[in-house]
Amino acid sequence: MATPSALYTHPVSGNGLGPALYIKEKGLPYTEEFMDIMAGAQMADWFVALNPNHAIPTLCTKDGEGVWESSAILRKLAGEAGEEVTDKTNTMLDWRTTTFYKHTANIYLSHLGFGGSADTVPEGVKGMKEVVEPAMAAFLGGKTFLGGDVPNINDYHIVPVLNMVLNGGSEYYSVASSTILDYWRAFKAYGSHAEGFAAQDGYTASKRPADFDEAFAGTAALTVPDAYAGDVKPSATLYQFPISGNSLGPTLYIQEKRLPIKVETMNIADGSQMADWFVALNPNHAIPTLATEPGVGMWESGAILRNLAAAAGEELSDKVNMAMDWRQAGFYPIVAKIYLPACFGMPGDVAEGIKGMKEKVEPVLAHFLGANPFIGGSSPCVADYHIVPVLNMLVSSEYWPQASSQLVAYVSNFKRAVGSYGTGEGFAQESFMKSKIPTSRLAPNPRQVKALEFLKKVLLTTSFAQLDLDHDGVVSEAELRAGFVGAGFDLPDECFADIISVLDTDGDGAISLKELSVLSGHVNEIAQLEAQLAKAELAQSKK
Repeated sequence: MATPSALYTHPVSGNGLGPALYIKEKGLPYTEEFMDIMAGAQMADWFVALNPNHAIPTLCTKDGEGVWESSAILRKLAGEAGEEVTDKTNTMLDWRTTTFYKHTANIYLSHLGFGGSADTVPEGVKGMKEVVEPAMAAFLGGKTFLGGDVPNINDYHIVPVLNMVLNGGSEYYSVASSTILDYWRAFKAYGSHAEGFAAQDGYTASKRPADFDEAFAGTAALTVPDAYAGDVKPSATLYQFPISGNSLGPTLYIQEKRLPIKVETMNIADGSQMADWFVALNPNHAIPTLATEPGVGMWESGAILRNLAAAAGEELSDKVNMAMDWRQAGFYPIVAKIYLPACFGMPGDVAEGIKGMKEKVEPVLAHFLGANPFIGGSSPCVADYHIVPVLNMLVSSEYWPQASSQLVAYVSNFKRAVGSYGTGEGFAQESFMKSKIPTSRLAPNPRQVKALEFLKKVLLTTSFAQLDLDHDGVVSEAELRAGFVGAGFDLPDECFADIISVLDTDGDGAISLKELSVLSGHVNEIAQLEAQLAKAELAQSKK
């Protein structure tokens, strides 16, 4: 059974150590509970009930609720310690999860004996030099810590992972900039941190090579160009690319909430994001990027959505923060394995991605949704805007026909609830995704055939107008279900999602009269598949 007001962690974990150090330094009323992940303690039923992702760190609140993802935990702790979480803080928290962590993991997993491959170490070192160091120099801006003269939650989020790369004497240590080394040493010497690092330091030091030189001073400090070294672009502008699942969420949120922010397309296909003015705005030179005022930019879709939510007056709960941080750390790497090859012909691992969706994403998403159509409950919240536009990039993939009915309904419900999904940037993504659907998927599959056959029977006694209960010109999944029940057919939820997936050609998650009229166009395919099903059932009955 979980202990209220406790942090479950492992002292060597870079993800777990940050919250533990913060709790001790700020004197917050939480105990630290050792979770022996090497022995599989995190798979105990009581812990999985607390955190269905069965990972550390996990914070058990005073009310016995579980909060997980290190950044979500740190945001909660910051609120309790009275630390302000700014746009810059949110940008760095998300950048640490999406960008910084993957480069450090490429190094430390192999170096410290946690799995991984030594083949990824050179790529990790390259990423640290070319991506991480310039961004860190920009974030630090000549200050001792990311928080200025005193560490903030960003420092607690980053340094315990950085320590796993540096204290163990990895290949990166010998080429690290003095900016990085000075920052790392200053944080470890601050307050009560030295004691807190003891266990992690002991383990990582045991992995140092024989020629490790602890006194190494590092390469020259990095310099950062002045912001907007070039043309000054307007403030309150979101730079995005309409097909991008990361960009579309903030774009839709701005449009749906009618926020006074200009939306501009950044053509990443022709390298526009490498312009000097844009790199000065976002040294990560990626979209989406929000210019909050002249010369001041923030990036990472989660950070931007938090900014927009504040502007719209939406309050973020622990659940929403967890969902958004899980989206970055757990959900997105799995989804990318599928959509990158399916949509863009880029390297990926579709089979591994589908396995991850079925075993990891679908159960956790079900936990967040519960019995609700959205994570936000009866209406979409900022976390839904963060997740669905990326899920929608899977519709053309091998995964989609295998997706759970709850996940398919979730995407359909969101498209219906967010009116701007069917226009502008949302329509651009829809059109692109549909163009990538293999021809073999355009005809109904056997399960869809059965659902369509039931629909034809319902239509013998029920008109389109009778199905369209709210008289808005389309039949939603809920209205379809009600029509079936009224006609005496009680079918599983996936049947209604199947009907929508076949007949909904404009991607609004519902069926119009025009879309319903094309049902006859599937007659030949249906007849052929019915014959195949009949033969299969006959053969099965003879066994």
